Amino acid sequence: MRPLWIERINAGTRLHGVLSELSMHEPYSFKALVDISRTAFPLETRSL
Repeated sequence: MRPLWIERINAGTRLHGVLSELSMHEPYSFKALVDISRTAFPLETRSL
């Protein structure tokens, strides 16, 4: 499930640049998304 989720995020980022903009301008919001993903996939290898 996680690889599909990452693939979708990457596709959205390439299309809209949303996460890169979010990480630059809203670092706390970006960290919240990272924390959510880590909570959702606790047993996966963390590459974030």
